[in-house]
Amino acid sequence: MTIFGTAASVSGVVIYVFNGTRKLIGGTHKLIGEMHQTQREIKELLVKMDERSAKMDERADERHREVLELIARKV
Repeated sequence: MTIFGTAASVSGVVIYVFNGTRKLIGGTHKLIGEMHQTQREIKELLVKMDERSAKMDERADERHREVLELIARKV
């Protein structure tokens, strides 16, 4: 093999590795983007859960007051 053949082979390997690395980096960026989207969706769900929990607490407090008023009237 001549020096030119060796240089061509090495260049081919370098290009192959570079392209593979570039694809890997692109895939990683896509995955990170999907992870960020999932994180945003989870945060939105947590906010909704907190809102529902607050409403349930408010309803429970209201029922509690109603029961206390009924008891106070009977006494």
